[in-house]
Amino acid sequence: LAKKFGIEKKVHFLGWKSNPYLYIKNAKLMVHTSKFEGFGNVLVESLILKTPVISMNYKWGVDEILDKQYIANSENEFLEKIKEIKNYQFRNLEKFKLENIIKEYKGLIC
Repeated sequence: LAKKFGIEKKVHFLGWKSNPYLYIKNAKLMVHTSKFEGFGNVLVESLILKTPVISMNYKWGVDEILDKQYIANSENEFLEKIKEIKNYQFRNLEKFKLENIIKEYKGLIC
């Protein structure tokens, strides 16, 4: 597709990396194009690393991780959000801290 659209000199496919966090941390933007996925760990990981995220909307949890202005419902909306991003506001990630997740699990079983 990169060749088809004439962007092969601008896109680099790095293959599998044992530690992708260095790349995520140094990225200007994480674009998450999946339409079908479970909980988006990569979204939380990107935000923890202070990398802004634009994501396609999908059924399980994206709206719990990102504010709605960073979630797209169509390919055209996705492209527009990428073009518009300027002053990204990071969401509070406290609920994803380990100690808070443990409390949630304890609340379910106790």
